[in-house]
Amino acid sequence: MGCPRDRRIEHDQGCAAIALHARTAAQLEGGGTIFETRYRRKDGSTFPVEASIRAASIGGQRFLQGIIRDITERRRLELQLQLADRMAAVRAASDALELL
Repeated sequence: MGCPRDRRIEHDQGCAAIALHARTAAQLEGGGTIFETRYRRKDGSTFPVEASIRAASIGGQRFLQGIIRDITERRRLELQLQLADRMAAVRAASDALELL
């Protein structure tokens, strides 16, 4: 897998995570697997990623394909949605109390 120089630490961690999570050939042959983990930047901070791995046969050789996605923005939006849901529930409870 090629990767930009500033992403090599992430790439190495991703390969290790893929190896750890790809437990059985059947799991990979059955469409692959997707899992979440964290990567570490050069500055030591971490961020959430989603890793997708599957096995493929090309020209009689077996390969593993891994795709790593930064899901920082997804996590931020999920948190905002959870907070909005809680605020709506509090407002609804408050409105119900006012009616009493």
